[in-house]
Amino acid sequence: MSEKKAEPKKLKQKIARRDLKIGELEVGRKDMAQKLDECSVKITSLETEVSQIAIERRSLMLRLNYLKRKYNATDDSEKSSIIPAEDCKEIKLLEERVKTLEEENHELNQLKTIITDDKIMAFENGKYSDEIRQTIMELLQQNVAMRNVGPIMETVLKNLTGKRLNRVPSKDVACKILKEANFIAKSQIVQELLDGKDSVSGNCLSSDGTTKYHKKYQSFQITSSGRQLSIGMKELAGGDAAEAMLSFQHTMEDIADTITNGENMAHLIVSLKNTMSDKCSVNHVFNAQLKSLRADLLPTVIENWDSLTDDSKNELKDMGHFFCRMHILVNMAKCDKNLVEL
Repeated sequence: MSEKKAEPKKLKQKIARRDLKIGELEVGRKDMAQKLDECSVKITSLETEVSQIAIERRSLMLRLNYLKRKYNATDDSEKSSIIPAEDCKEIKLLEERVKTLEEENHELNQLKTIITDDKIMAFENGKYSDEIRQTIMELLQQNVAMRNVGPIMETVLKNLTGKRLNRVPSKDVACKILKEANFIAKSQIVQELLDGKDSVSGNCLSSDGTTKYHKKYQSFQITSSGRQLSIGMKELAGGDAAEAMLSFQHTMEDIADTITNGENMAHLIVSLKNTMSDKCSVNHVFNAQLKSLRADLLPTVIENWDSLTDDSKNELKDMGHFFCRMHILVNMAKCDKNLVEL
């Protein structure tokens, strides 16, 4: 008897869940219908705007062709007297206006294609678009695994816009674009160094070392035009100044591979006129080695080096060395904290 009573109860629960699901689907259907109506309005508006631009472009082209025929049919000696300066100015303005309208028409056609087409042209003319490449670079920067880049892009587009990519980037594509991003980053560093080499203060090299799990690492940054960029971090075989200098030279060699304007690594090192580090004894030796290396490279970079006076040479060789004293304050703070706890 109890089993017979339980069956209608379960049936009512199923019917209630069904009705709830139907209600949710109905709400989703109404939302999609509203979005479709909005897209239809946008498409109609774009089509109207494209038609208006096409009409205006045709009118301008007719006027422009008329003025050109009038201008070409006139002898060179009579052009300045027959065709007023206002018409010549108008021709130039019309040409600029036609060019602007053509660009706007192209952009509107692209926008119309994006709205009406369910696929986004990620791959076209044998390559991925710049927007897709930038998206892949930013996803990799956020530590997204290479194998997940394509599926994440496809999922986000599908759920947020209802569209798909005409070609989903593979893991190999993400790997290649990561190399492109590395090259672009190095090119930016090179450009910053070369742009700042002629400034009064020059470029500043910052460095710091650390130990993690018994492994030593050295990082380098540059400050140029008020901006700081990281130029690399490498693992060291030891913690002495010689290893730090070797790491610095390898880092500069990697960056110099992107130079394409005839300059070389010497120009990059010579552009460094200041250093910033902590008070570690290794850094004092490293700074002396860097100053010596820079002095040896100056004759290969500065034109007519031999004709300069000794004072000028010494001034060019001179470097500014700055040291951070925050470690002292940090250590004092630790001691003060321990005393307070006591």
